[in-house]
This record gives sequence, C-alpha cells and structure tokens, in this order.
Amino acid sequence: MSQITRIDSTEKALPMTPNQVIVAPIVTASFTDSTDLENLPTPNVTEAPQSARPSQTKQTRQSILSFPQRISQIVGPEQSNKPNGSTDEVQFPAIALFQNSNWTSQATLRPKSQKCFLGWLKEDAVFCDDLPSEQLIPGQSCNCKAGWTNDVIEGFEWQNTTYRYVSWRPTPKLIDRVPTYLMTLQAFFTYNTSQSLADSSATQSPSLWLAIYDPQLNLTDALEKGYTRMVLIAANGDNAINLGLTYRQAPNYPPAYDYDVSLSSNQNLDIVCDTSPGKYIQPCFVTLFIQIPTFDRRVIMQRPVMRWGVRF
Repeated sequence: MSQITRIDSTEKALPMTPNQVIVAPIVTASFTDSTDLENLPTPNVTEAPQSARPSQTKQTRQSILSFPQRISQIVGPEQSNKPNGSTDEVQFPAIALFQNSNWTSQATLRPKSQKCFLGWLKEDAVFCDDLPSEQLIPGQSCNCKAGWTNDVIEGFEWQNTTYRYVSWRPTPKLIDRVPTYLMTLQAFFTYNTSQSLADSSATQSPSLWLAIYDPQLNLTDALEKGYTRMVLIAANGDNAINLGLTYRQAPNYPPAYDYDVSLSSNQNLDIVCDTSPGKYIQPCFVTLFIQIPTFDRRVIMQRPVMRWGVRF
C-alpha cells in the first residue's frame, strides 16, 4: 500500500458545477511506491469570472486545475544511492564554534590564536596552499591556519539568542581526495569556574556549540536553510568527528552538503585557564579531529512526481 505524507492540506471539498475553476493549494508530499490519489487534499472550488469560464457545448465541459507558483506539480524527494551517488573528491567542510553570550558555563573564546593542520599537529609544517594538490594526501602534514577568522565575531543572533563565534573556511586548494585524511583544528579560550558555580549552582565543564557546513554557503544561509545545526560539545578536551556525506536540496533552495555528524569526546582532567583568583595558568584549547571516512554519498533532490488535471 503506498503512503503519502501531506503538509498544509486542510482544504474541504465543495460542490462543483461546470462553470467553476478549481484552485488547489501548494502541497509538498513524500511518496513511496505509487501515488495514492484518494489521500490527496481536495482542492478549493471557486466561481470563475464570466470571462474566464470555459466555452461549453453539449459534448464538452471542462474545469481547470491550477497550482499558484507551481503549475500542476506536487513536489517530493528523490533519493539516489546509485554509482553517481559517490564522488572522487570533496572540499573540506567549514566549521564555526559558538559561545552563548548569556551562558557563563560556556568557554570564553579568545581571538587570533587558532590553529589548523591537515594530518597531525606539526608547528613547523609548510602551508597547505604552498603544496601541489597531489601532495595533499594522508601522511602529509601542512598548516591550514589561513582559513580561520582572526577575531571573535560578536553579536551573532540566532533564534533569539546572542552568540560570539570563530569560524574556519577552507581555501580553494583544500580538497580532500583520499578518505580519512585527518584535519585538526584548535581554538583557544578561558573559563571562570567561580562564575559558573555562582550562576548554575554547579561547577560545569566548559562547553561550546559547533556547526559544520558546506563551504559554498555562508554561515547564516547554512543555518536558515537547514543545511547545518548547532551541536553542543565539550570544550576542554578532544573531539573526534566523522562526517557522512549527504548532498541534499532543501525545498526552494539550491542543493548543498548537509553532513551527518558522528562525534565522540575525551575531556581533560583539569582546567588550566580558570580565571578565578589565583588559578589561571595558560589558555585552554578545544581540539577537533575531523575526517570523512568514505566518499560514498547520499543524494536527495527535489523533483516533480505527479501532474494532474480534471476534464469532464
């Protein structure tokens, strides 16, 4: 039995006469197997102006079925796991680390000290953009710090919450051509355990929000169009992140990567950046180990799945 998921289909059936025009709502539907027409929403029926009424004879009477903006189309998702769902290479993702400005149990981000390496951390590594692209393979370490914002961006608003953030975006040469090529990112921060205890009635471990998104998008578009979302991570430690590739088209938007994020964390045992009186030693840092284990990808695109009309 086929199934259909309907959205905004609250219209009720009305009597129809030969001199009426059917105006149907826009319907976004998800189908399996064949289309079950009995479960489709019933269109509105409204009187047509005299000039718009179809001519009638004893042999033919007709009514018109129309969709505003999407003429005679119902849109549904198309999934592809065929060979063209794989890719030979992919650009490294963009990332952003957010601090909720009103949550004192979040890490306080510091500017200008972020790090980035392809491969393992190697402070004297050559800059990635100075290497031929064929050398950017596992085993080759290089410095990709140039992708970081120098300053902490203040006053970013999302869902009625104000954030500070730093972000990293790959330069055009940073293409991942071999699965599991490790990218290591670090951002630095301070933390006040006394303030956390006073505000939260507990000394919480510092945290940050993480978003990973397609570098072809800007951060605001990625969030607003649903291609990424914020994930809470432990800031005072290491975070290993594997990314699954989903190339998806949100309704009414161009397609982009929407990564499937698998994350595990290992927290440090102490906090050396505690700004409480007499406790500060040096800045803390959060480490992100990011890799794409496979270039197999799922492709989800929007396409017309049905055209329909009424003639009688």
